[in-house]
Amino acid sequence: MKRTVTLSLLILFAGINKGIAQKQDSINEPKSFVNLGFIGYWSTNGDDTDKTTNNISIALIYADIYRVNGLSISPFSKIEKMNGLQLGVSQGAAEMNGVQIGVGNGAGRLKGIQIGMFNVIGEKSGGVQLGLVNSRKSGGLQIGFVNLADENDYPIGLVNIIKNGDMYVGLMTDEMSSATATFRSGGKYLYGIAGFGHNFASSLNHWILEGGIGVHVPVIPNRLRIDSEITATLITKFYGRIHWGDPEEAEKKAEEYNYKEASRYTVRILPTYRFGKRIELFGGPSLNYLQSHCMENTKIFPSNYMWRKFTSSSLKQIYWGWTIGVQYKL
Repeated sequence: MKRTVTLSLLILFAGINKGIAQKQDSINEPKSFVNLGFIGYWSTNGDDTDKTTNNISIALIYADIYRVNGLSISPFSKIEKMNGLQLGVSQGAAEMNGVQIGVGNGAGRLKGIQIGMFNVIGEKSGGVQLGLVNSRKSGGLQIGFVNLADENDYPIGLVNIIKNGDMYVGLMTDEMSSATATFRSGGKYLYGIAGFGHNFASSLNHWILEGGIGVHVPVIPNRLRIDSEITATLITKFYGRIHWGDPEEAEKKAEEYNYKEASRYTVRILPTYRFGKRIELFGGPSLNYLQSHCMENTKIFPSNYMWRKFTSSSLKQIYWGWTIGVQYKL
């Protein structure tokens, strides 16, 4: 029964495509306006699937085709030459000129953009990667949470593992009496910032989560530079998830827990001096916007400010601050 249904659908697809499929160009390359299929050669292109150029290719499960000049839609696909839009869950193209959108995207060479959770480019090429994790050899623009590359001077992400780039682990403090362990990583000019720490001025046991991006401005090569950074900081309590007793009651307590959160947005200028080959000392002024909807957080707001608005439901403040720290080049 299943085999009969499958064959019937294939015959139907073949009928739809009959008048426009399998044309030959000057070099005897088959062409098809629409290719419809299930898996691999189970399609309207049949045995010519791996050498046919299609304008539209749609597969219910997996497509393994030669070339698409237009649109490809399939949960899983592998295309030799893709020009246009490729949509799917996990997909790859040896040559990609256009847009890939999926959970996992792979391309040998890219001219265009990859949008997904995981993006990979095998060879040196241009184009843009936009996703959670991006990996490529060199060239182009990477925007994501984690970026991996052999060469990239301008990655945009919190964590950037660049073969010819820099990575630093450090410790810094600021005007709020916070101590934060930091990881800075990136290329020659742009880098990402990730930090975790504790606020010692708060009586509420606040912890610090920080992320941002920065720019290196060299002054004296390998000795002195100016780092400009933009960061967002979450100041919060943590709730312990390990509890004995009724799971529903524990879940209810977690939902009702007051994290007493505050958020800070900072622009800072940090002159950075390197001692020897690996130790760096940095420090400088910052401009901050701090806000919270927890009235118990008044103690963490600095006494100096340029602008302040405290109401019965929110605390907001703009103020000048400072940052100082030390870091080690990995």
